[in-house]
Amino acid sequence: MALINNVPAINGIIRTAPMILKDVADIALFHLMINTDSSDCAHFINLHGYKRWHRFNAYIFTELLSDIKSRTIDQFNEKIKVDNKYPGYDFSDLLDHLRTWDKVILEDIDKLDVLKVEYIHKKHVGIELIHCALNILECIHEKIYRQMDSLQKASSEGNYYNKSEEISNDIHKRFQRKEENRKSYIAKYFKERKHK
Repeated sequence: MALINNVPAINGIIRTAPMILKDVADIALFHLMINTDSSDCAHFINLHGYKRWHRFNAYIFTELLSDIKSRTIDQFNEKIKVDNKYPGYDFSDLLDHLRTWDKVILEDIDKLDVLKVEYIHKKHVGIELIHCALNILECIHEKIYRQMDSLQKASSEGNYYNKSEEISNDIHKRFQRKEENRKSYIAKYFKERKHK
């Protein structure tokens, strides 16, 4: 990133705050999509804990994306158009999936760090959205790292399948409670209709 008059510039262009938030929204959309696909893949190979974890992450990225778009309208009176650069994703091996997913997360953490610096120079409020996106990805990275470590140790001991099931079952219990506490509009709608 170059500097023009001590302001970060990309390709010689000093970007506006909405332009920067659009890039953050693109990252949120990408992670919404990858978590949605990953939830389906995990469901297909009977890793129901990972299915729930990915589905819960999709909820989080949906909220983040909505907040970014809303904040851009409220603060800057601009509507951003999010670019869907998601190519699609599929997996059948858990450890390979975790490695691939973690690599993408680390790349996006680096991108968000650059966007944060660029945004800070604008001196606008709203930096908490970038901090929130960073925090979400850093938390996911930490969990993935611990799981990869456990799975790699189990693999070297010949216990990979049992360990992946154990981790998935633990995740399933934790995220089942979280999902039960987070009732969607659709679930509430059908529950209300059932009682009428």
